[in-house]
Amino acid sequence: MHGAYGSDALGLLPSLLNGGGRADRLGARAVFLIGSTVVALGNASRLFWHDEVGVLLGRFVVGFGAGLAMSAGRA
Repeated sequence: MHGAYGSDALGLLPSLLNGGGRADRLGARAVFLIGSTVVALGNASRLFWHDEVGVLLGRFVVGFGAGLAMSAGRA
């Protein structure tokens, strides 16, 4: 389960690198809402999927959505 924190960072990195450009093209509000929705879906998956794969995948999805929301908030 030590990999759970790493999977969060693996999802965060690509969305932080690409989120600002997407916010410039699509609008910051749209990318922020998409990121927030992805975070909600990731948390919902962790709510219902309790084994190791579910936790790792859920944290990856949450990290990806959080990266989108953070990069759009700064754009």
